[in-house]
Amino acid sequence: MGVFAEYVGNRNIPEDKRTEFTERVLEILRQGGMMKLDQVAIYNKKIGLLQLPMLNREGEVEFRYNYFEDDAWEVAGYCSQQNHFWSNKIGSLEFNSVILAVYVLYEFYTDDFGMATECGAIIDARKIVGWLNYLFHEQYTNARVSEPWKVYEWIHENECTTEYMLEAFDVEEVNLLSLLQYAYVDMGFRGLENINRKISSEQDEKKDKVLRIIGLVEKVENEIRRIKETSELSREEEIDFLLEAIAVKLNSQKEQESSEKYNQFLSFCVMLPPEIIIKSITQAYELEFWDVWEKFKDIAPHEEIASGESAECCMPVLPVKTVEFLDMHDSMFFAYDEKGNLGGKGFRISDDDRAYFWAENGDVHFSEKMKCWLKDLKVKYDEIMCEEWMLLSENEFMDKMITLLNEADEIYKRIFAFQDMFYNFLMHANEKPFQTAILLLEHLINSNRAKGAIINVCRHSWEFTNRKITFNEGRLAIKRYLAVLANQELRKRIFGF
Repeated sequence: MGVFAEYVGNRNIPEDKRTEFTERVLEILRQGGMMKLDQVAIYNKKIGLLQLPMLNREGEVEFRYNYFEDDAWEVAGYCSQQNHFWSNKIGSLEFNSVILAVYVLYEFYTDDFGMATECGAIIDARKIVGWLNYLFHEQYTNARVSEPWKVYEWIHENECTTEYMLEAFDVEEVNLLSLLQYAYVDMGFRGLENINRKISSEQDEKKDKVLRIIGLVEKVENEIRRIKETSELSREEEIDFLLEAIAVKLNSQKEQESSEKYNQFLSFCVMLPPEIIIKSITQAYELEFWDVWEKFKDIAPHEEIASGESAECCMPVLPVKTVEFLDMHDSMFFAYDEKGNLGGKGFRISDDDRAYFWAENGDVHFSEKMKCWLKDLKVKYDEIMCEEWMLLSENEFMDKMITLLNEADEIYKRIFAFQDMFYNFLMHANEKPFQTAILLLEHLINSNRAKGAIINVCRHSWEFTNRKITFNEGRLAIKRYLAVLANQELRKRIFGF
């Protein structure tokens, strides 16, 4: 049980693109908040330290924690030598989104056709593609799903599932006839009706095409039903005759003698794709479509039959900012509140949660509330700096910092310092600005206890707990402050050291 993802297809990446692919995988992981989480024990206290994913000497990296989700999943990783990315259980929130983004990246680098899948189903990757365009200034399109029938055949060949497949297609961007081929073969007449409902009444031309196809399919089904009921041939002979008649008619190889009884049916063979005709037959005679199609597709014409259109190149997907990408689950997910009832998340990831990634002229823009909070922190920091107190020794400072980090994690849950910040502070243990920052951390831990106490009502898994609880104001204050301390450029801007 659980949610899994993978890239289905050949992962061969051209030699001249392999280095760039690796760089982009790492950037996706970092911007998406993937972290290595190391548990260390010092002075008989355990603390967690976060570190951005980096390749080791063997060119590999493993990780299992997402900073924005504040949750750990099963280990995932990447090997740069083989350009091989892998994952296990990925949950359904930010960890999930970032993992899928890497798998979608393969679609733009491999030589052969392949697709990112989640639990064996293709995904609606428009927001992911938009994020990739934003991160790498690309013009990637959603052409991956522009030919639904080809995707449907690929799914069958790779033994994937068609669940949620319809949601992956935008009627504005796909070959409409190809979409109807897939819908009818997969869901029968109901599939065509589903497509018709997805097209707004303002799209007159598309609406007319769909209604025309629906009308033709209805006539074909009636004709096959009539032939079946009045045939003097055996069931097997009737099926063989119909299939051969279709092939001959479509390829115009020779004139075929047929009784008047079949003329109406055969006239439809040049008006609809062969896939739809074969589906009509297999459904009427209760045959397995793919068994018949495997024998028939090689003699069926490959060009579109009476489509009146060809698949147009999709326009580049509009860029999706990182904060918008990270926030994509908010309207899709419900979780348990403090009373054990299902309710909305009540929290949205914002740039305020990306303080660790802030840079001058970067894409992290704090809210006015965050700016005021940072100013208040500076005021309190200055107050502590101006007070008379004796500097701690190196050992005392280390003990105090570890004690506070351990205490923060016990009180507020899943509070971790960044590894680079932790060791940077140890290197400057004798300096007053660093000791002041730790005393300010102590103040924040104590002053936010009441706000953070709601975390104790959590009775379900982190993933299924309402974020009003897990991302409460008290806990966020500690988490964001540690991010500011870890970002040396931001720390210097706010506190001056």
